[in-house]
Amino acid sequence: MSIERRINERKASQKSKVLFDLVEGKGITPIDALNDYGCFRLAAVIHQLRSEGHQIKTTMIEDEDKRYAKYALDKSNISLSDTPIYNF
Repeated sequence: MSIERRINERKASQKSKVLFDLVEGKGITPIDALNDYGCFRLAAVIHQLRSEGHQIKTTMIEDEDKRYAKYALDKSNISLSDTPIYNF
């Protein structure tokens, strides 16, 4: 198997895991993504999901001298008829 294919499979796996947790109502921070999915580039995964049409909101968290993003699925503008069925 080529290195490119393994990288693409890993990204798809990380993206699927992130999407699953967002659909489950969990908020995700970059440190959560690193610990839970081995994902160093959460913002890139979120960008891909947004480009696929997922409504994801970003909340900036300020903790002492740190500032980071927390991502969550924006369910405020989704009706049941618009909700896709997720198969993981």
